[in-house]
Amino acid sequence: MSARFYPRNQLGVTAISRGIELMRIWPLFKRRHSNAEQQSSRRRISRDALDGLPHEKFLRIVGLFNAVVPAEAKKKQNNDYVDALVREFESLQKMIEWKLDQNDTQFQRDEMGDYVHNLNLLLAQLLPADALTASLPGTRDDYRTRVSAEVYNAYTASPIYKSLEGCDRDKNPTRHLELLRADYIQLANEVRKLTLLEYHIEETRNFLIRKLRRTCFKVIVLPLTVVIFFFVCRAAILSTAAPVSPSPTTQLAGASFSLSQWLTSYLFYGKKPTTIYNTLVMLTLLSLAAIAGAVGSFISALLRIEAVPENNEIGRSVVALRYSESIRLAPVTGLTFAILLSLLFGGKLLNGLLFPDTSFAGSWPYVLFFPAELAKWLVWSFIAGFSERMMPDMIDRLVDKAGKNLQPASPVSPAGNRIIPPRDGGKKQSSKKVKPSGPAAHRSGA
Repeated sequence: MSARFYPRNQLGVTAISRGIELMRIWPLFKRRHSNAEQQSSRRRISRDALDGLPHEKFLRIVGLFNAVVPAEAKKKQNNDYVDALVREFESLQKMIEWKLDQNDTQFQRDEMGDYVHNLNLLLAQLLPADALTASLPGTRDDYRTRVSAEVYNAYTASPIYKSLEGCDRDKNPTRHLELLRADYIQLANEVRKLTLLEYHIEETRNFLIRKLRRTCFKVIVLPLTVVIFFFVCRAAILSTAAPVSPSPTTQLAGASFSLSQWLTSYLFYGKKPTTIYNTLVMLTLLSLAAIAGAVGSFISALLRIEAVPENNEIGRSVVALRYSESIRLAPVTGLTFAILLSLLFGGKLLNGLLFPDTSFAGSWPYVLFFPAELAKWLVWSFIAGFSERMMPDMIDRLVDKAGKNLQPASPVSPAGNRIIPPRDGGKKQSSKKVKPSGPAAHRSGA
């Protein structure tokens, strides 16, 4: 194949021109990337779906303030509200409206839910008794759907709930209004806390899934490279088995033919595979098993993360997994267990119809060329990564079996005879003679 050479100055001009083209393309890519980030941030604005969208909840709270709060509480003096709670409500409302007018997406995504919650607490201290009585059932239903039955039964057994719904209700209107406000504020705070916990659990799940994907990709890169290299070598060897004269007009075909000849001469000595080829076959089989084990452990960890319920007790343990390394190293554990299981198969320590048979392959790495046995091998490698306790339990059973086989044998005398221990434990028999009784005594006397 003839190489194409450029003068040194022409090479410099070509590199500079391509660099200028890349500089022209880069702003377009950067602009697209920033637009994608803006779109993803806009999608994340609606994270507060379980508690009602913050913007819709804000409009509902402002509407209740304007329609339900008594006019006595909204009296003004010198263009300012007299009540301190109303003044605080108005300042917080104006701040939220100003942030919305500025189209501050970060505020809407991360902070607006907290500000709207504080606005709701201020509204609870301004609403009359009939409005609080009408809104409490919905808040209680929302709280009951988020907690367990035991927690909600503890709430219904609280003194505040019994004072509001029990037989001995408080007849004092002022005291009744204070209890209504206290109950509403407590439920609102609990619902908000559970909502934030659900957000944290969801973010933790996404974080762990991203870490698992990265770890799994890093783990399988090297085995996948070995497998691809083996397939390339195998294709080159098979193409050399029936050589075809390369066309003089196709230089690429000539180069591939020479590569096939070189690989064949390097990996084979005549018709017999070399040690390098046998090693490559073994590494390919172990790489396929390692990939299957890593994928199995990745799927197992993914299912465990997604199966955790979003409640207060188990949610804390899920959040604790964010700062642990065990869940991230699951693909590494699955890869190690799959390789160890492959060595057990190769050493014929596991036999049976369900396990791969390596007897007819000559050498156990050549199971790679028998599809049925290779399928069993990969399935068990996947199971070794998917089931965390299978390999440790299997190793324990093998150790126990080996310990039983290595029990000490009975001692042997110098003459070569096996010494059998006495049945009575080595105790000396008594030297006292026992007098016979019955007919035997008469015969002895005679």
